[in-house]
Amino acid sequence: MVIDVNSTVQGRCNRRFYRVKQQFMENMADARAGELGASLAVYCGSQLVIDLWGGYRDSLRQNAWHRDTPVCVFSCTKGVVSIIAMRLVQAGLLDYDEKVTTYWPEFGCHGKESTQVKHLLSHQAGLPILATDLEAGKIWDWSVVTSALAASEPKWLAGTRHGYHALTWGYLVGSVLERAAGISLRALLQREVCEPMRVNFSFGLDAESAARAATLVDFSSTGETPGLMTAMALEKMTKLDEAALLNPAVANSQHWRAALIPGANGHCSAIDLATIYQGLIATGKTYLDQDILAQAAAIQASGKDAVLRVESAYAMGFQLPTEDLTPGSAVSSGCYGHKGIYGATGFVDPEQKLAVGYVMNRCGDVQGDERAKALLASIYSCV
Repeated sequence: MVIDVNSTVQGRCNRRFYRVKQQFMENMADARAGELGASLAVYCGSQLVIDLWGGYRDSLRQNAWHRDTPVCVFSCTKGVVSIIAMRLVQAGLLDYDEKVTTYWPEFGCHGKESTQVKHLLSHQAGLPILATDLEAGKIWDWSVVTSALAASEPKWLAGTRHGYHALTWGYLVGSVLERAAGISLRALLQREVCEPMRVNFSFGLDAESAARAATLVDFSSTGETPGLMTAMALEKMTKLDEAALLNPAVANSQHWRAALIPGANGHCSAIDLATIYQGLIATGKTYLDQDILAQAAAIQASGKDAVLRVESAYAMGFQLPTEDLTPGSAVSSGCYGHKGIYGATGFVDPEQKLAVGYVMNRCGDVQGDERAKALLASIYSCV
């Protein structure tokens, strides 16, 4: 299929960053490994210098991608939840160095009694998977999963190593945040992020948003349901398994969109994601105190990841740049944020005063997505 890129790419781009627009269009035109639909937004200081979108929300190319099209951004969700944590620390409701049991007493068993909040945020808690089996369908039940995690025995003593907690991270951190604030995580998201930032970000999707959302499409196979695992197969699973993240069909399911999975089922547009991180740039009156920002961005764990088996580095919930993980080696060493499994990316670079949001619906490479890497390289070539 020949795609008329000029007719699908919309938005605006500062002349200084025109090379980024060219790369975005090249990604869109690449029929082999490029985009189906995507959007990219970049702030430089307080100025929105890139605001581009294009392509289609579905595999049949019948529904155009719009500026506000929401899509599942997978683990980019972790960065937004980490900002909620920062806000609670600033309000005096949460302490990174406090024991988890201060907020969540039931957590204190099987050697987890000394686990601190910072261990949960930085993937050092030793709970990368759920140790016990669940009844069919209970994977979608927040209270069941969090209770099972509280009762679990860790794989390692908290703080002795780090390993990516793909799905469990959101349940662990989210449970502490709810208890620290005394309100639900969805209410916290609205109060601490969406309302002050004036953005649309949600865990899952309501009916209105689902009607205009992008469908994730697996391009490692021939259709939207790759066959490795359908939503029905996940429903029959008896334990929380990170393989759930490896199938776009699951993220298109009603189960996924109705559930609260705060490490993985966040939905937003690129402009929403970039705007959230733009709020962390120190330009005049800021959304967060500078000491809170510095504390949250400070490295907590680095080296060989016990789960991913690559070099990784984590701050208080944020990924830090490494060769193997986006934001990656193209960006400044001081940036922090989070990538999603198929390439979606959100981060802030305080040194360059950049805030970036990139989302898409074509799912192929689960590790280093070449589209995101090319876009980041083009952005940094212009600053």
